[in-house]
Amino acid sequence: MRLPLGIDVACRASHRATCTDATGEIHFSGRRFTTIPTDLERLWGSLPTTDAVVVIMEPTRNAWVPLAAWFQCHGAKVVLAPPEQSADLRDYYSKHAKNDRLDSRVLARLPLLHPERLRELSD
Repeated sequence: MRLPLGIDVACRASHRATCTDATGEIHFSGRRFTTIPTDLERLWGSLPTTDAVVVIMEPTRNAWVPLAAWFQCHGAKVVLAPPEQSADLRDYYSKHAKNDRLDSRVLARLPLLHPERLRELSD
């Protein structure tokens, strides 16, 4: 069973992660981390399982590249979400707030809502 991990990539602040199960139930939400290896290892170690992790993120500038490389090296499947798609869903979920916790939740649930629009990042 796949384990979705939605990551809201930040350029100047901490990234945010939300982990759900295959049905969209949240394991954790809004977990802050940076791109340094100790933070990434801590996040990876907090996952309920690492057998079938699917990382979902928007291609934000170039900030997503080292994250994608790190997760792929650890066996995760990385998929990129079109920014306009997650923005539309974010608007649907919350018309009056934009925050990174909501972004990572929306990204974590995209495989359930619109799997056909996600683009897998090849090795």
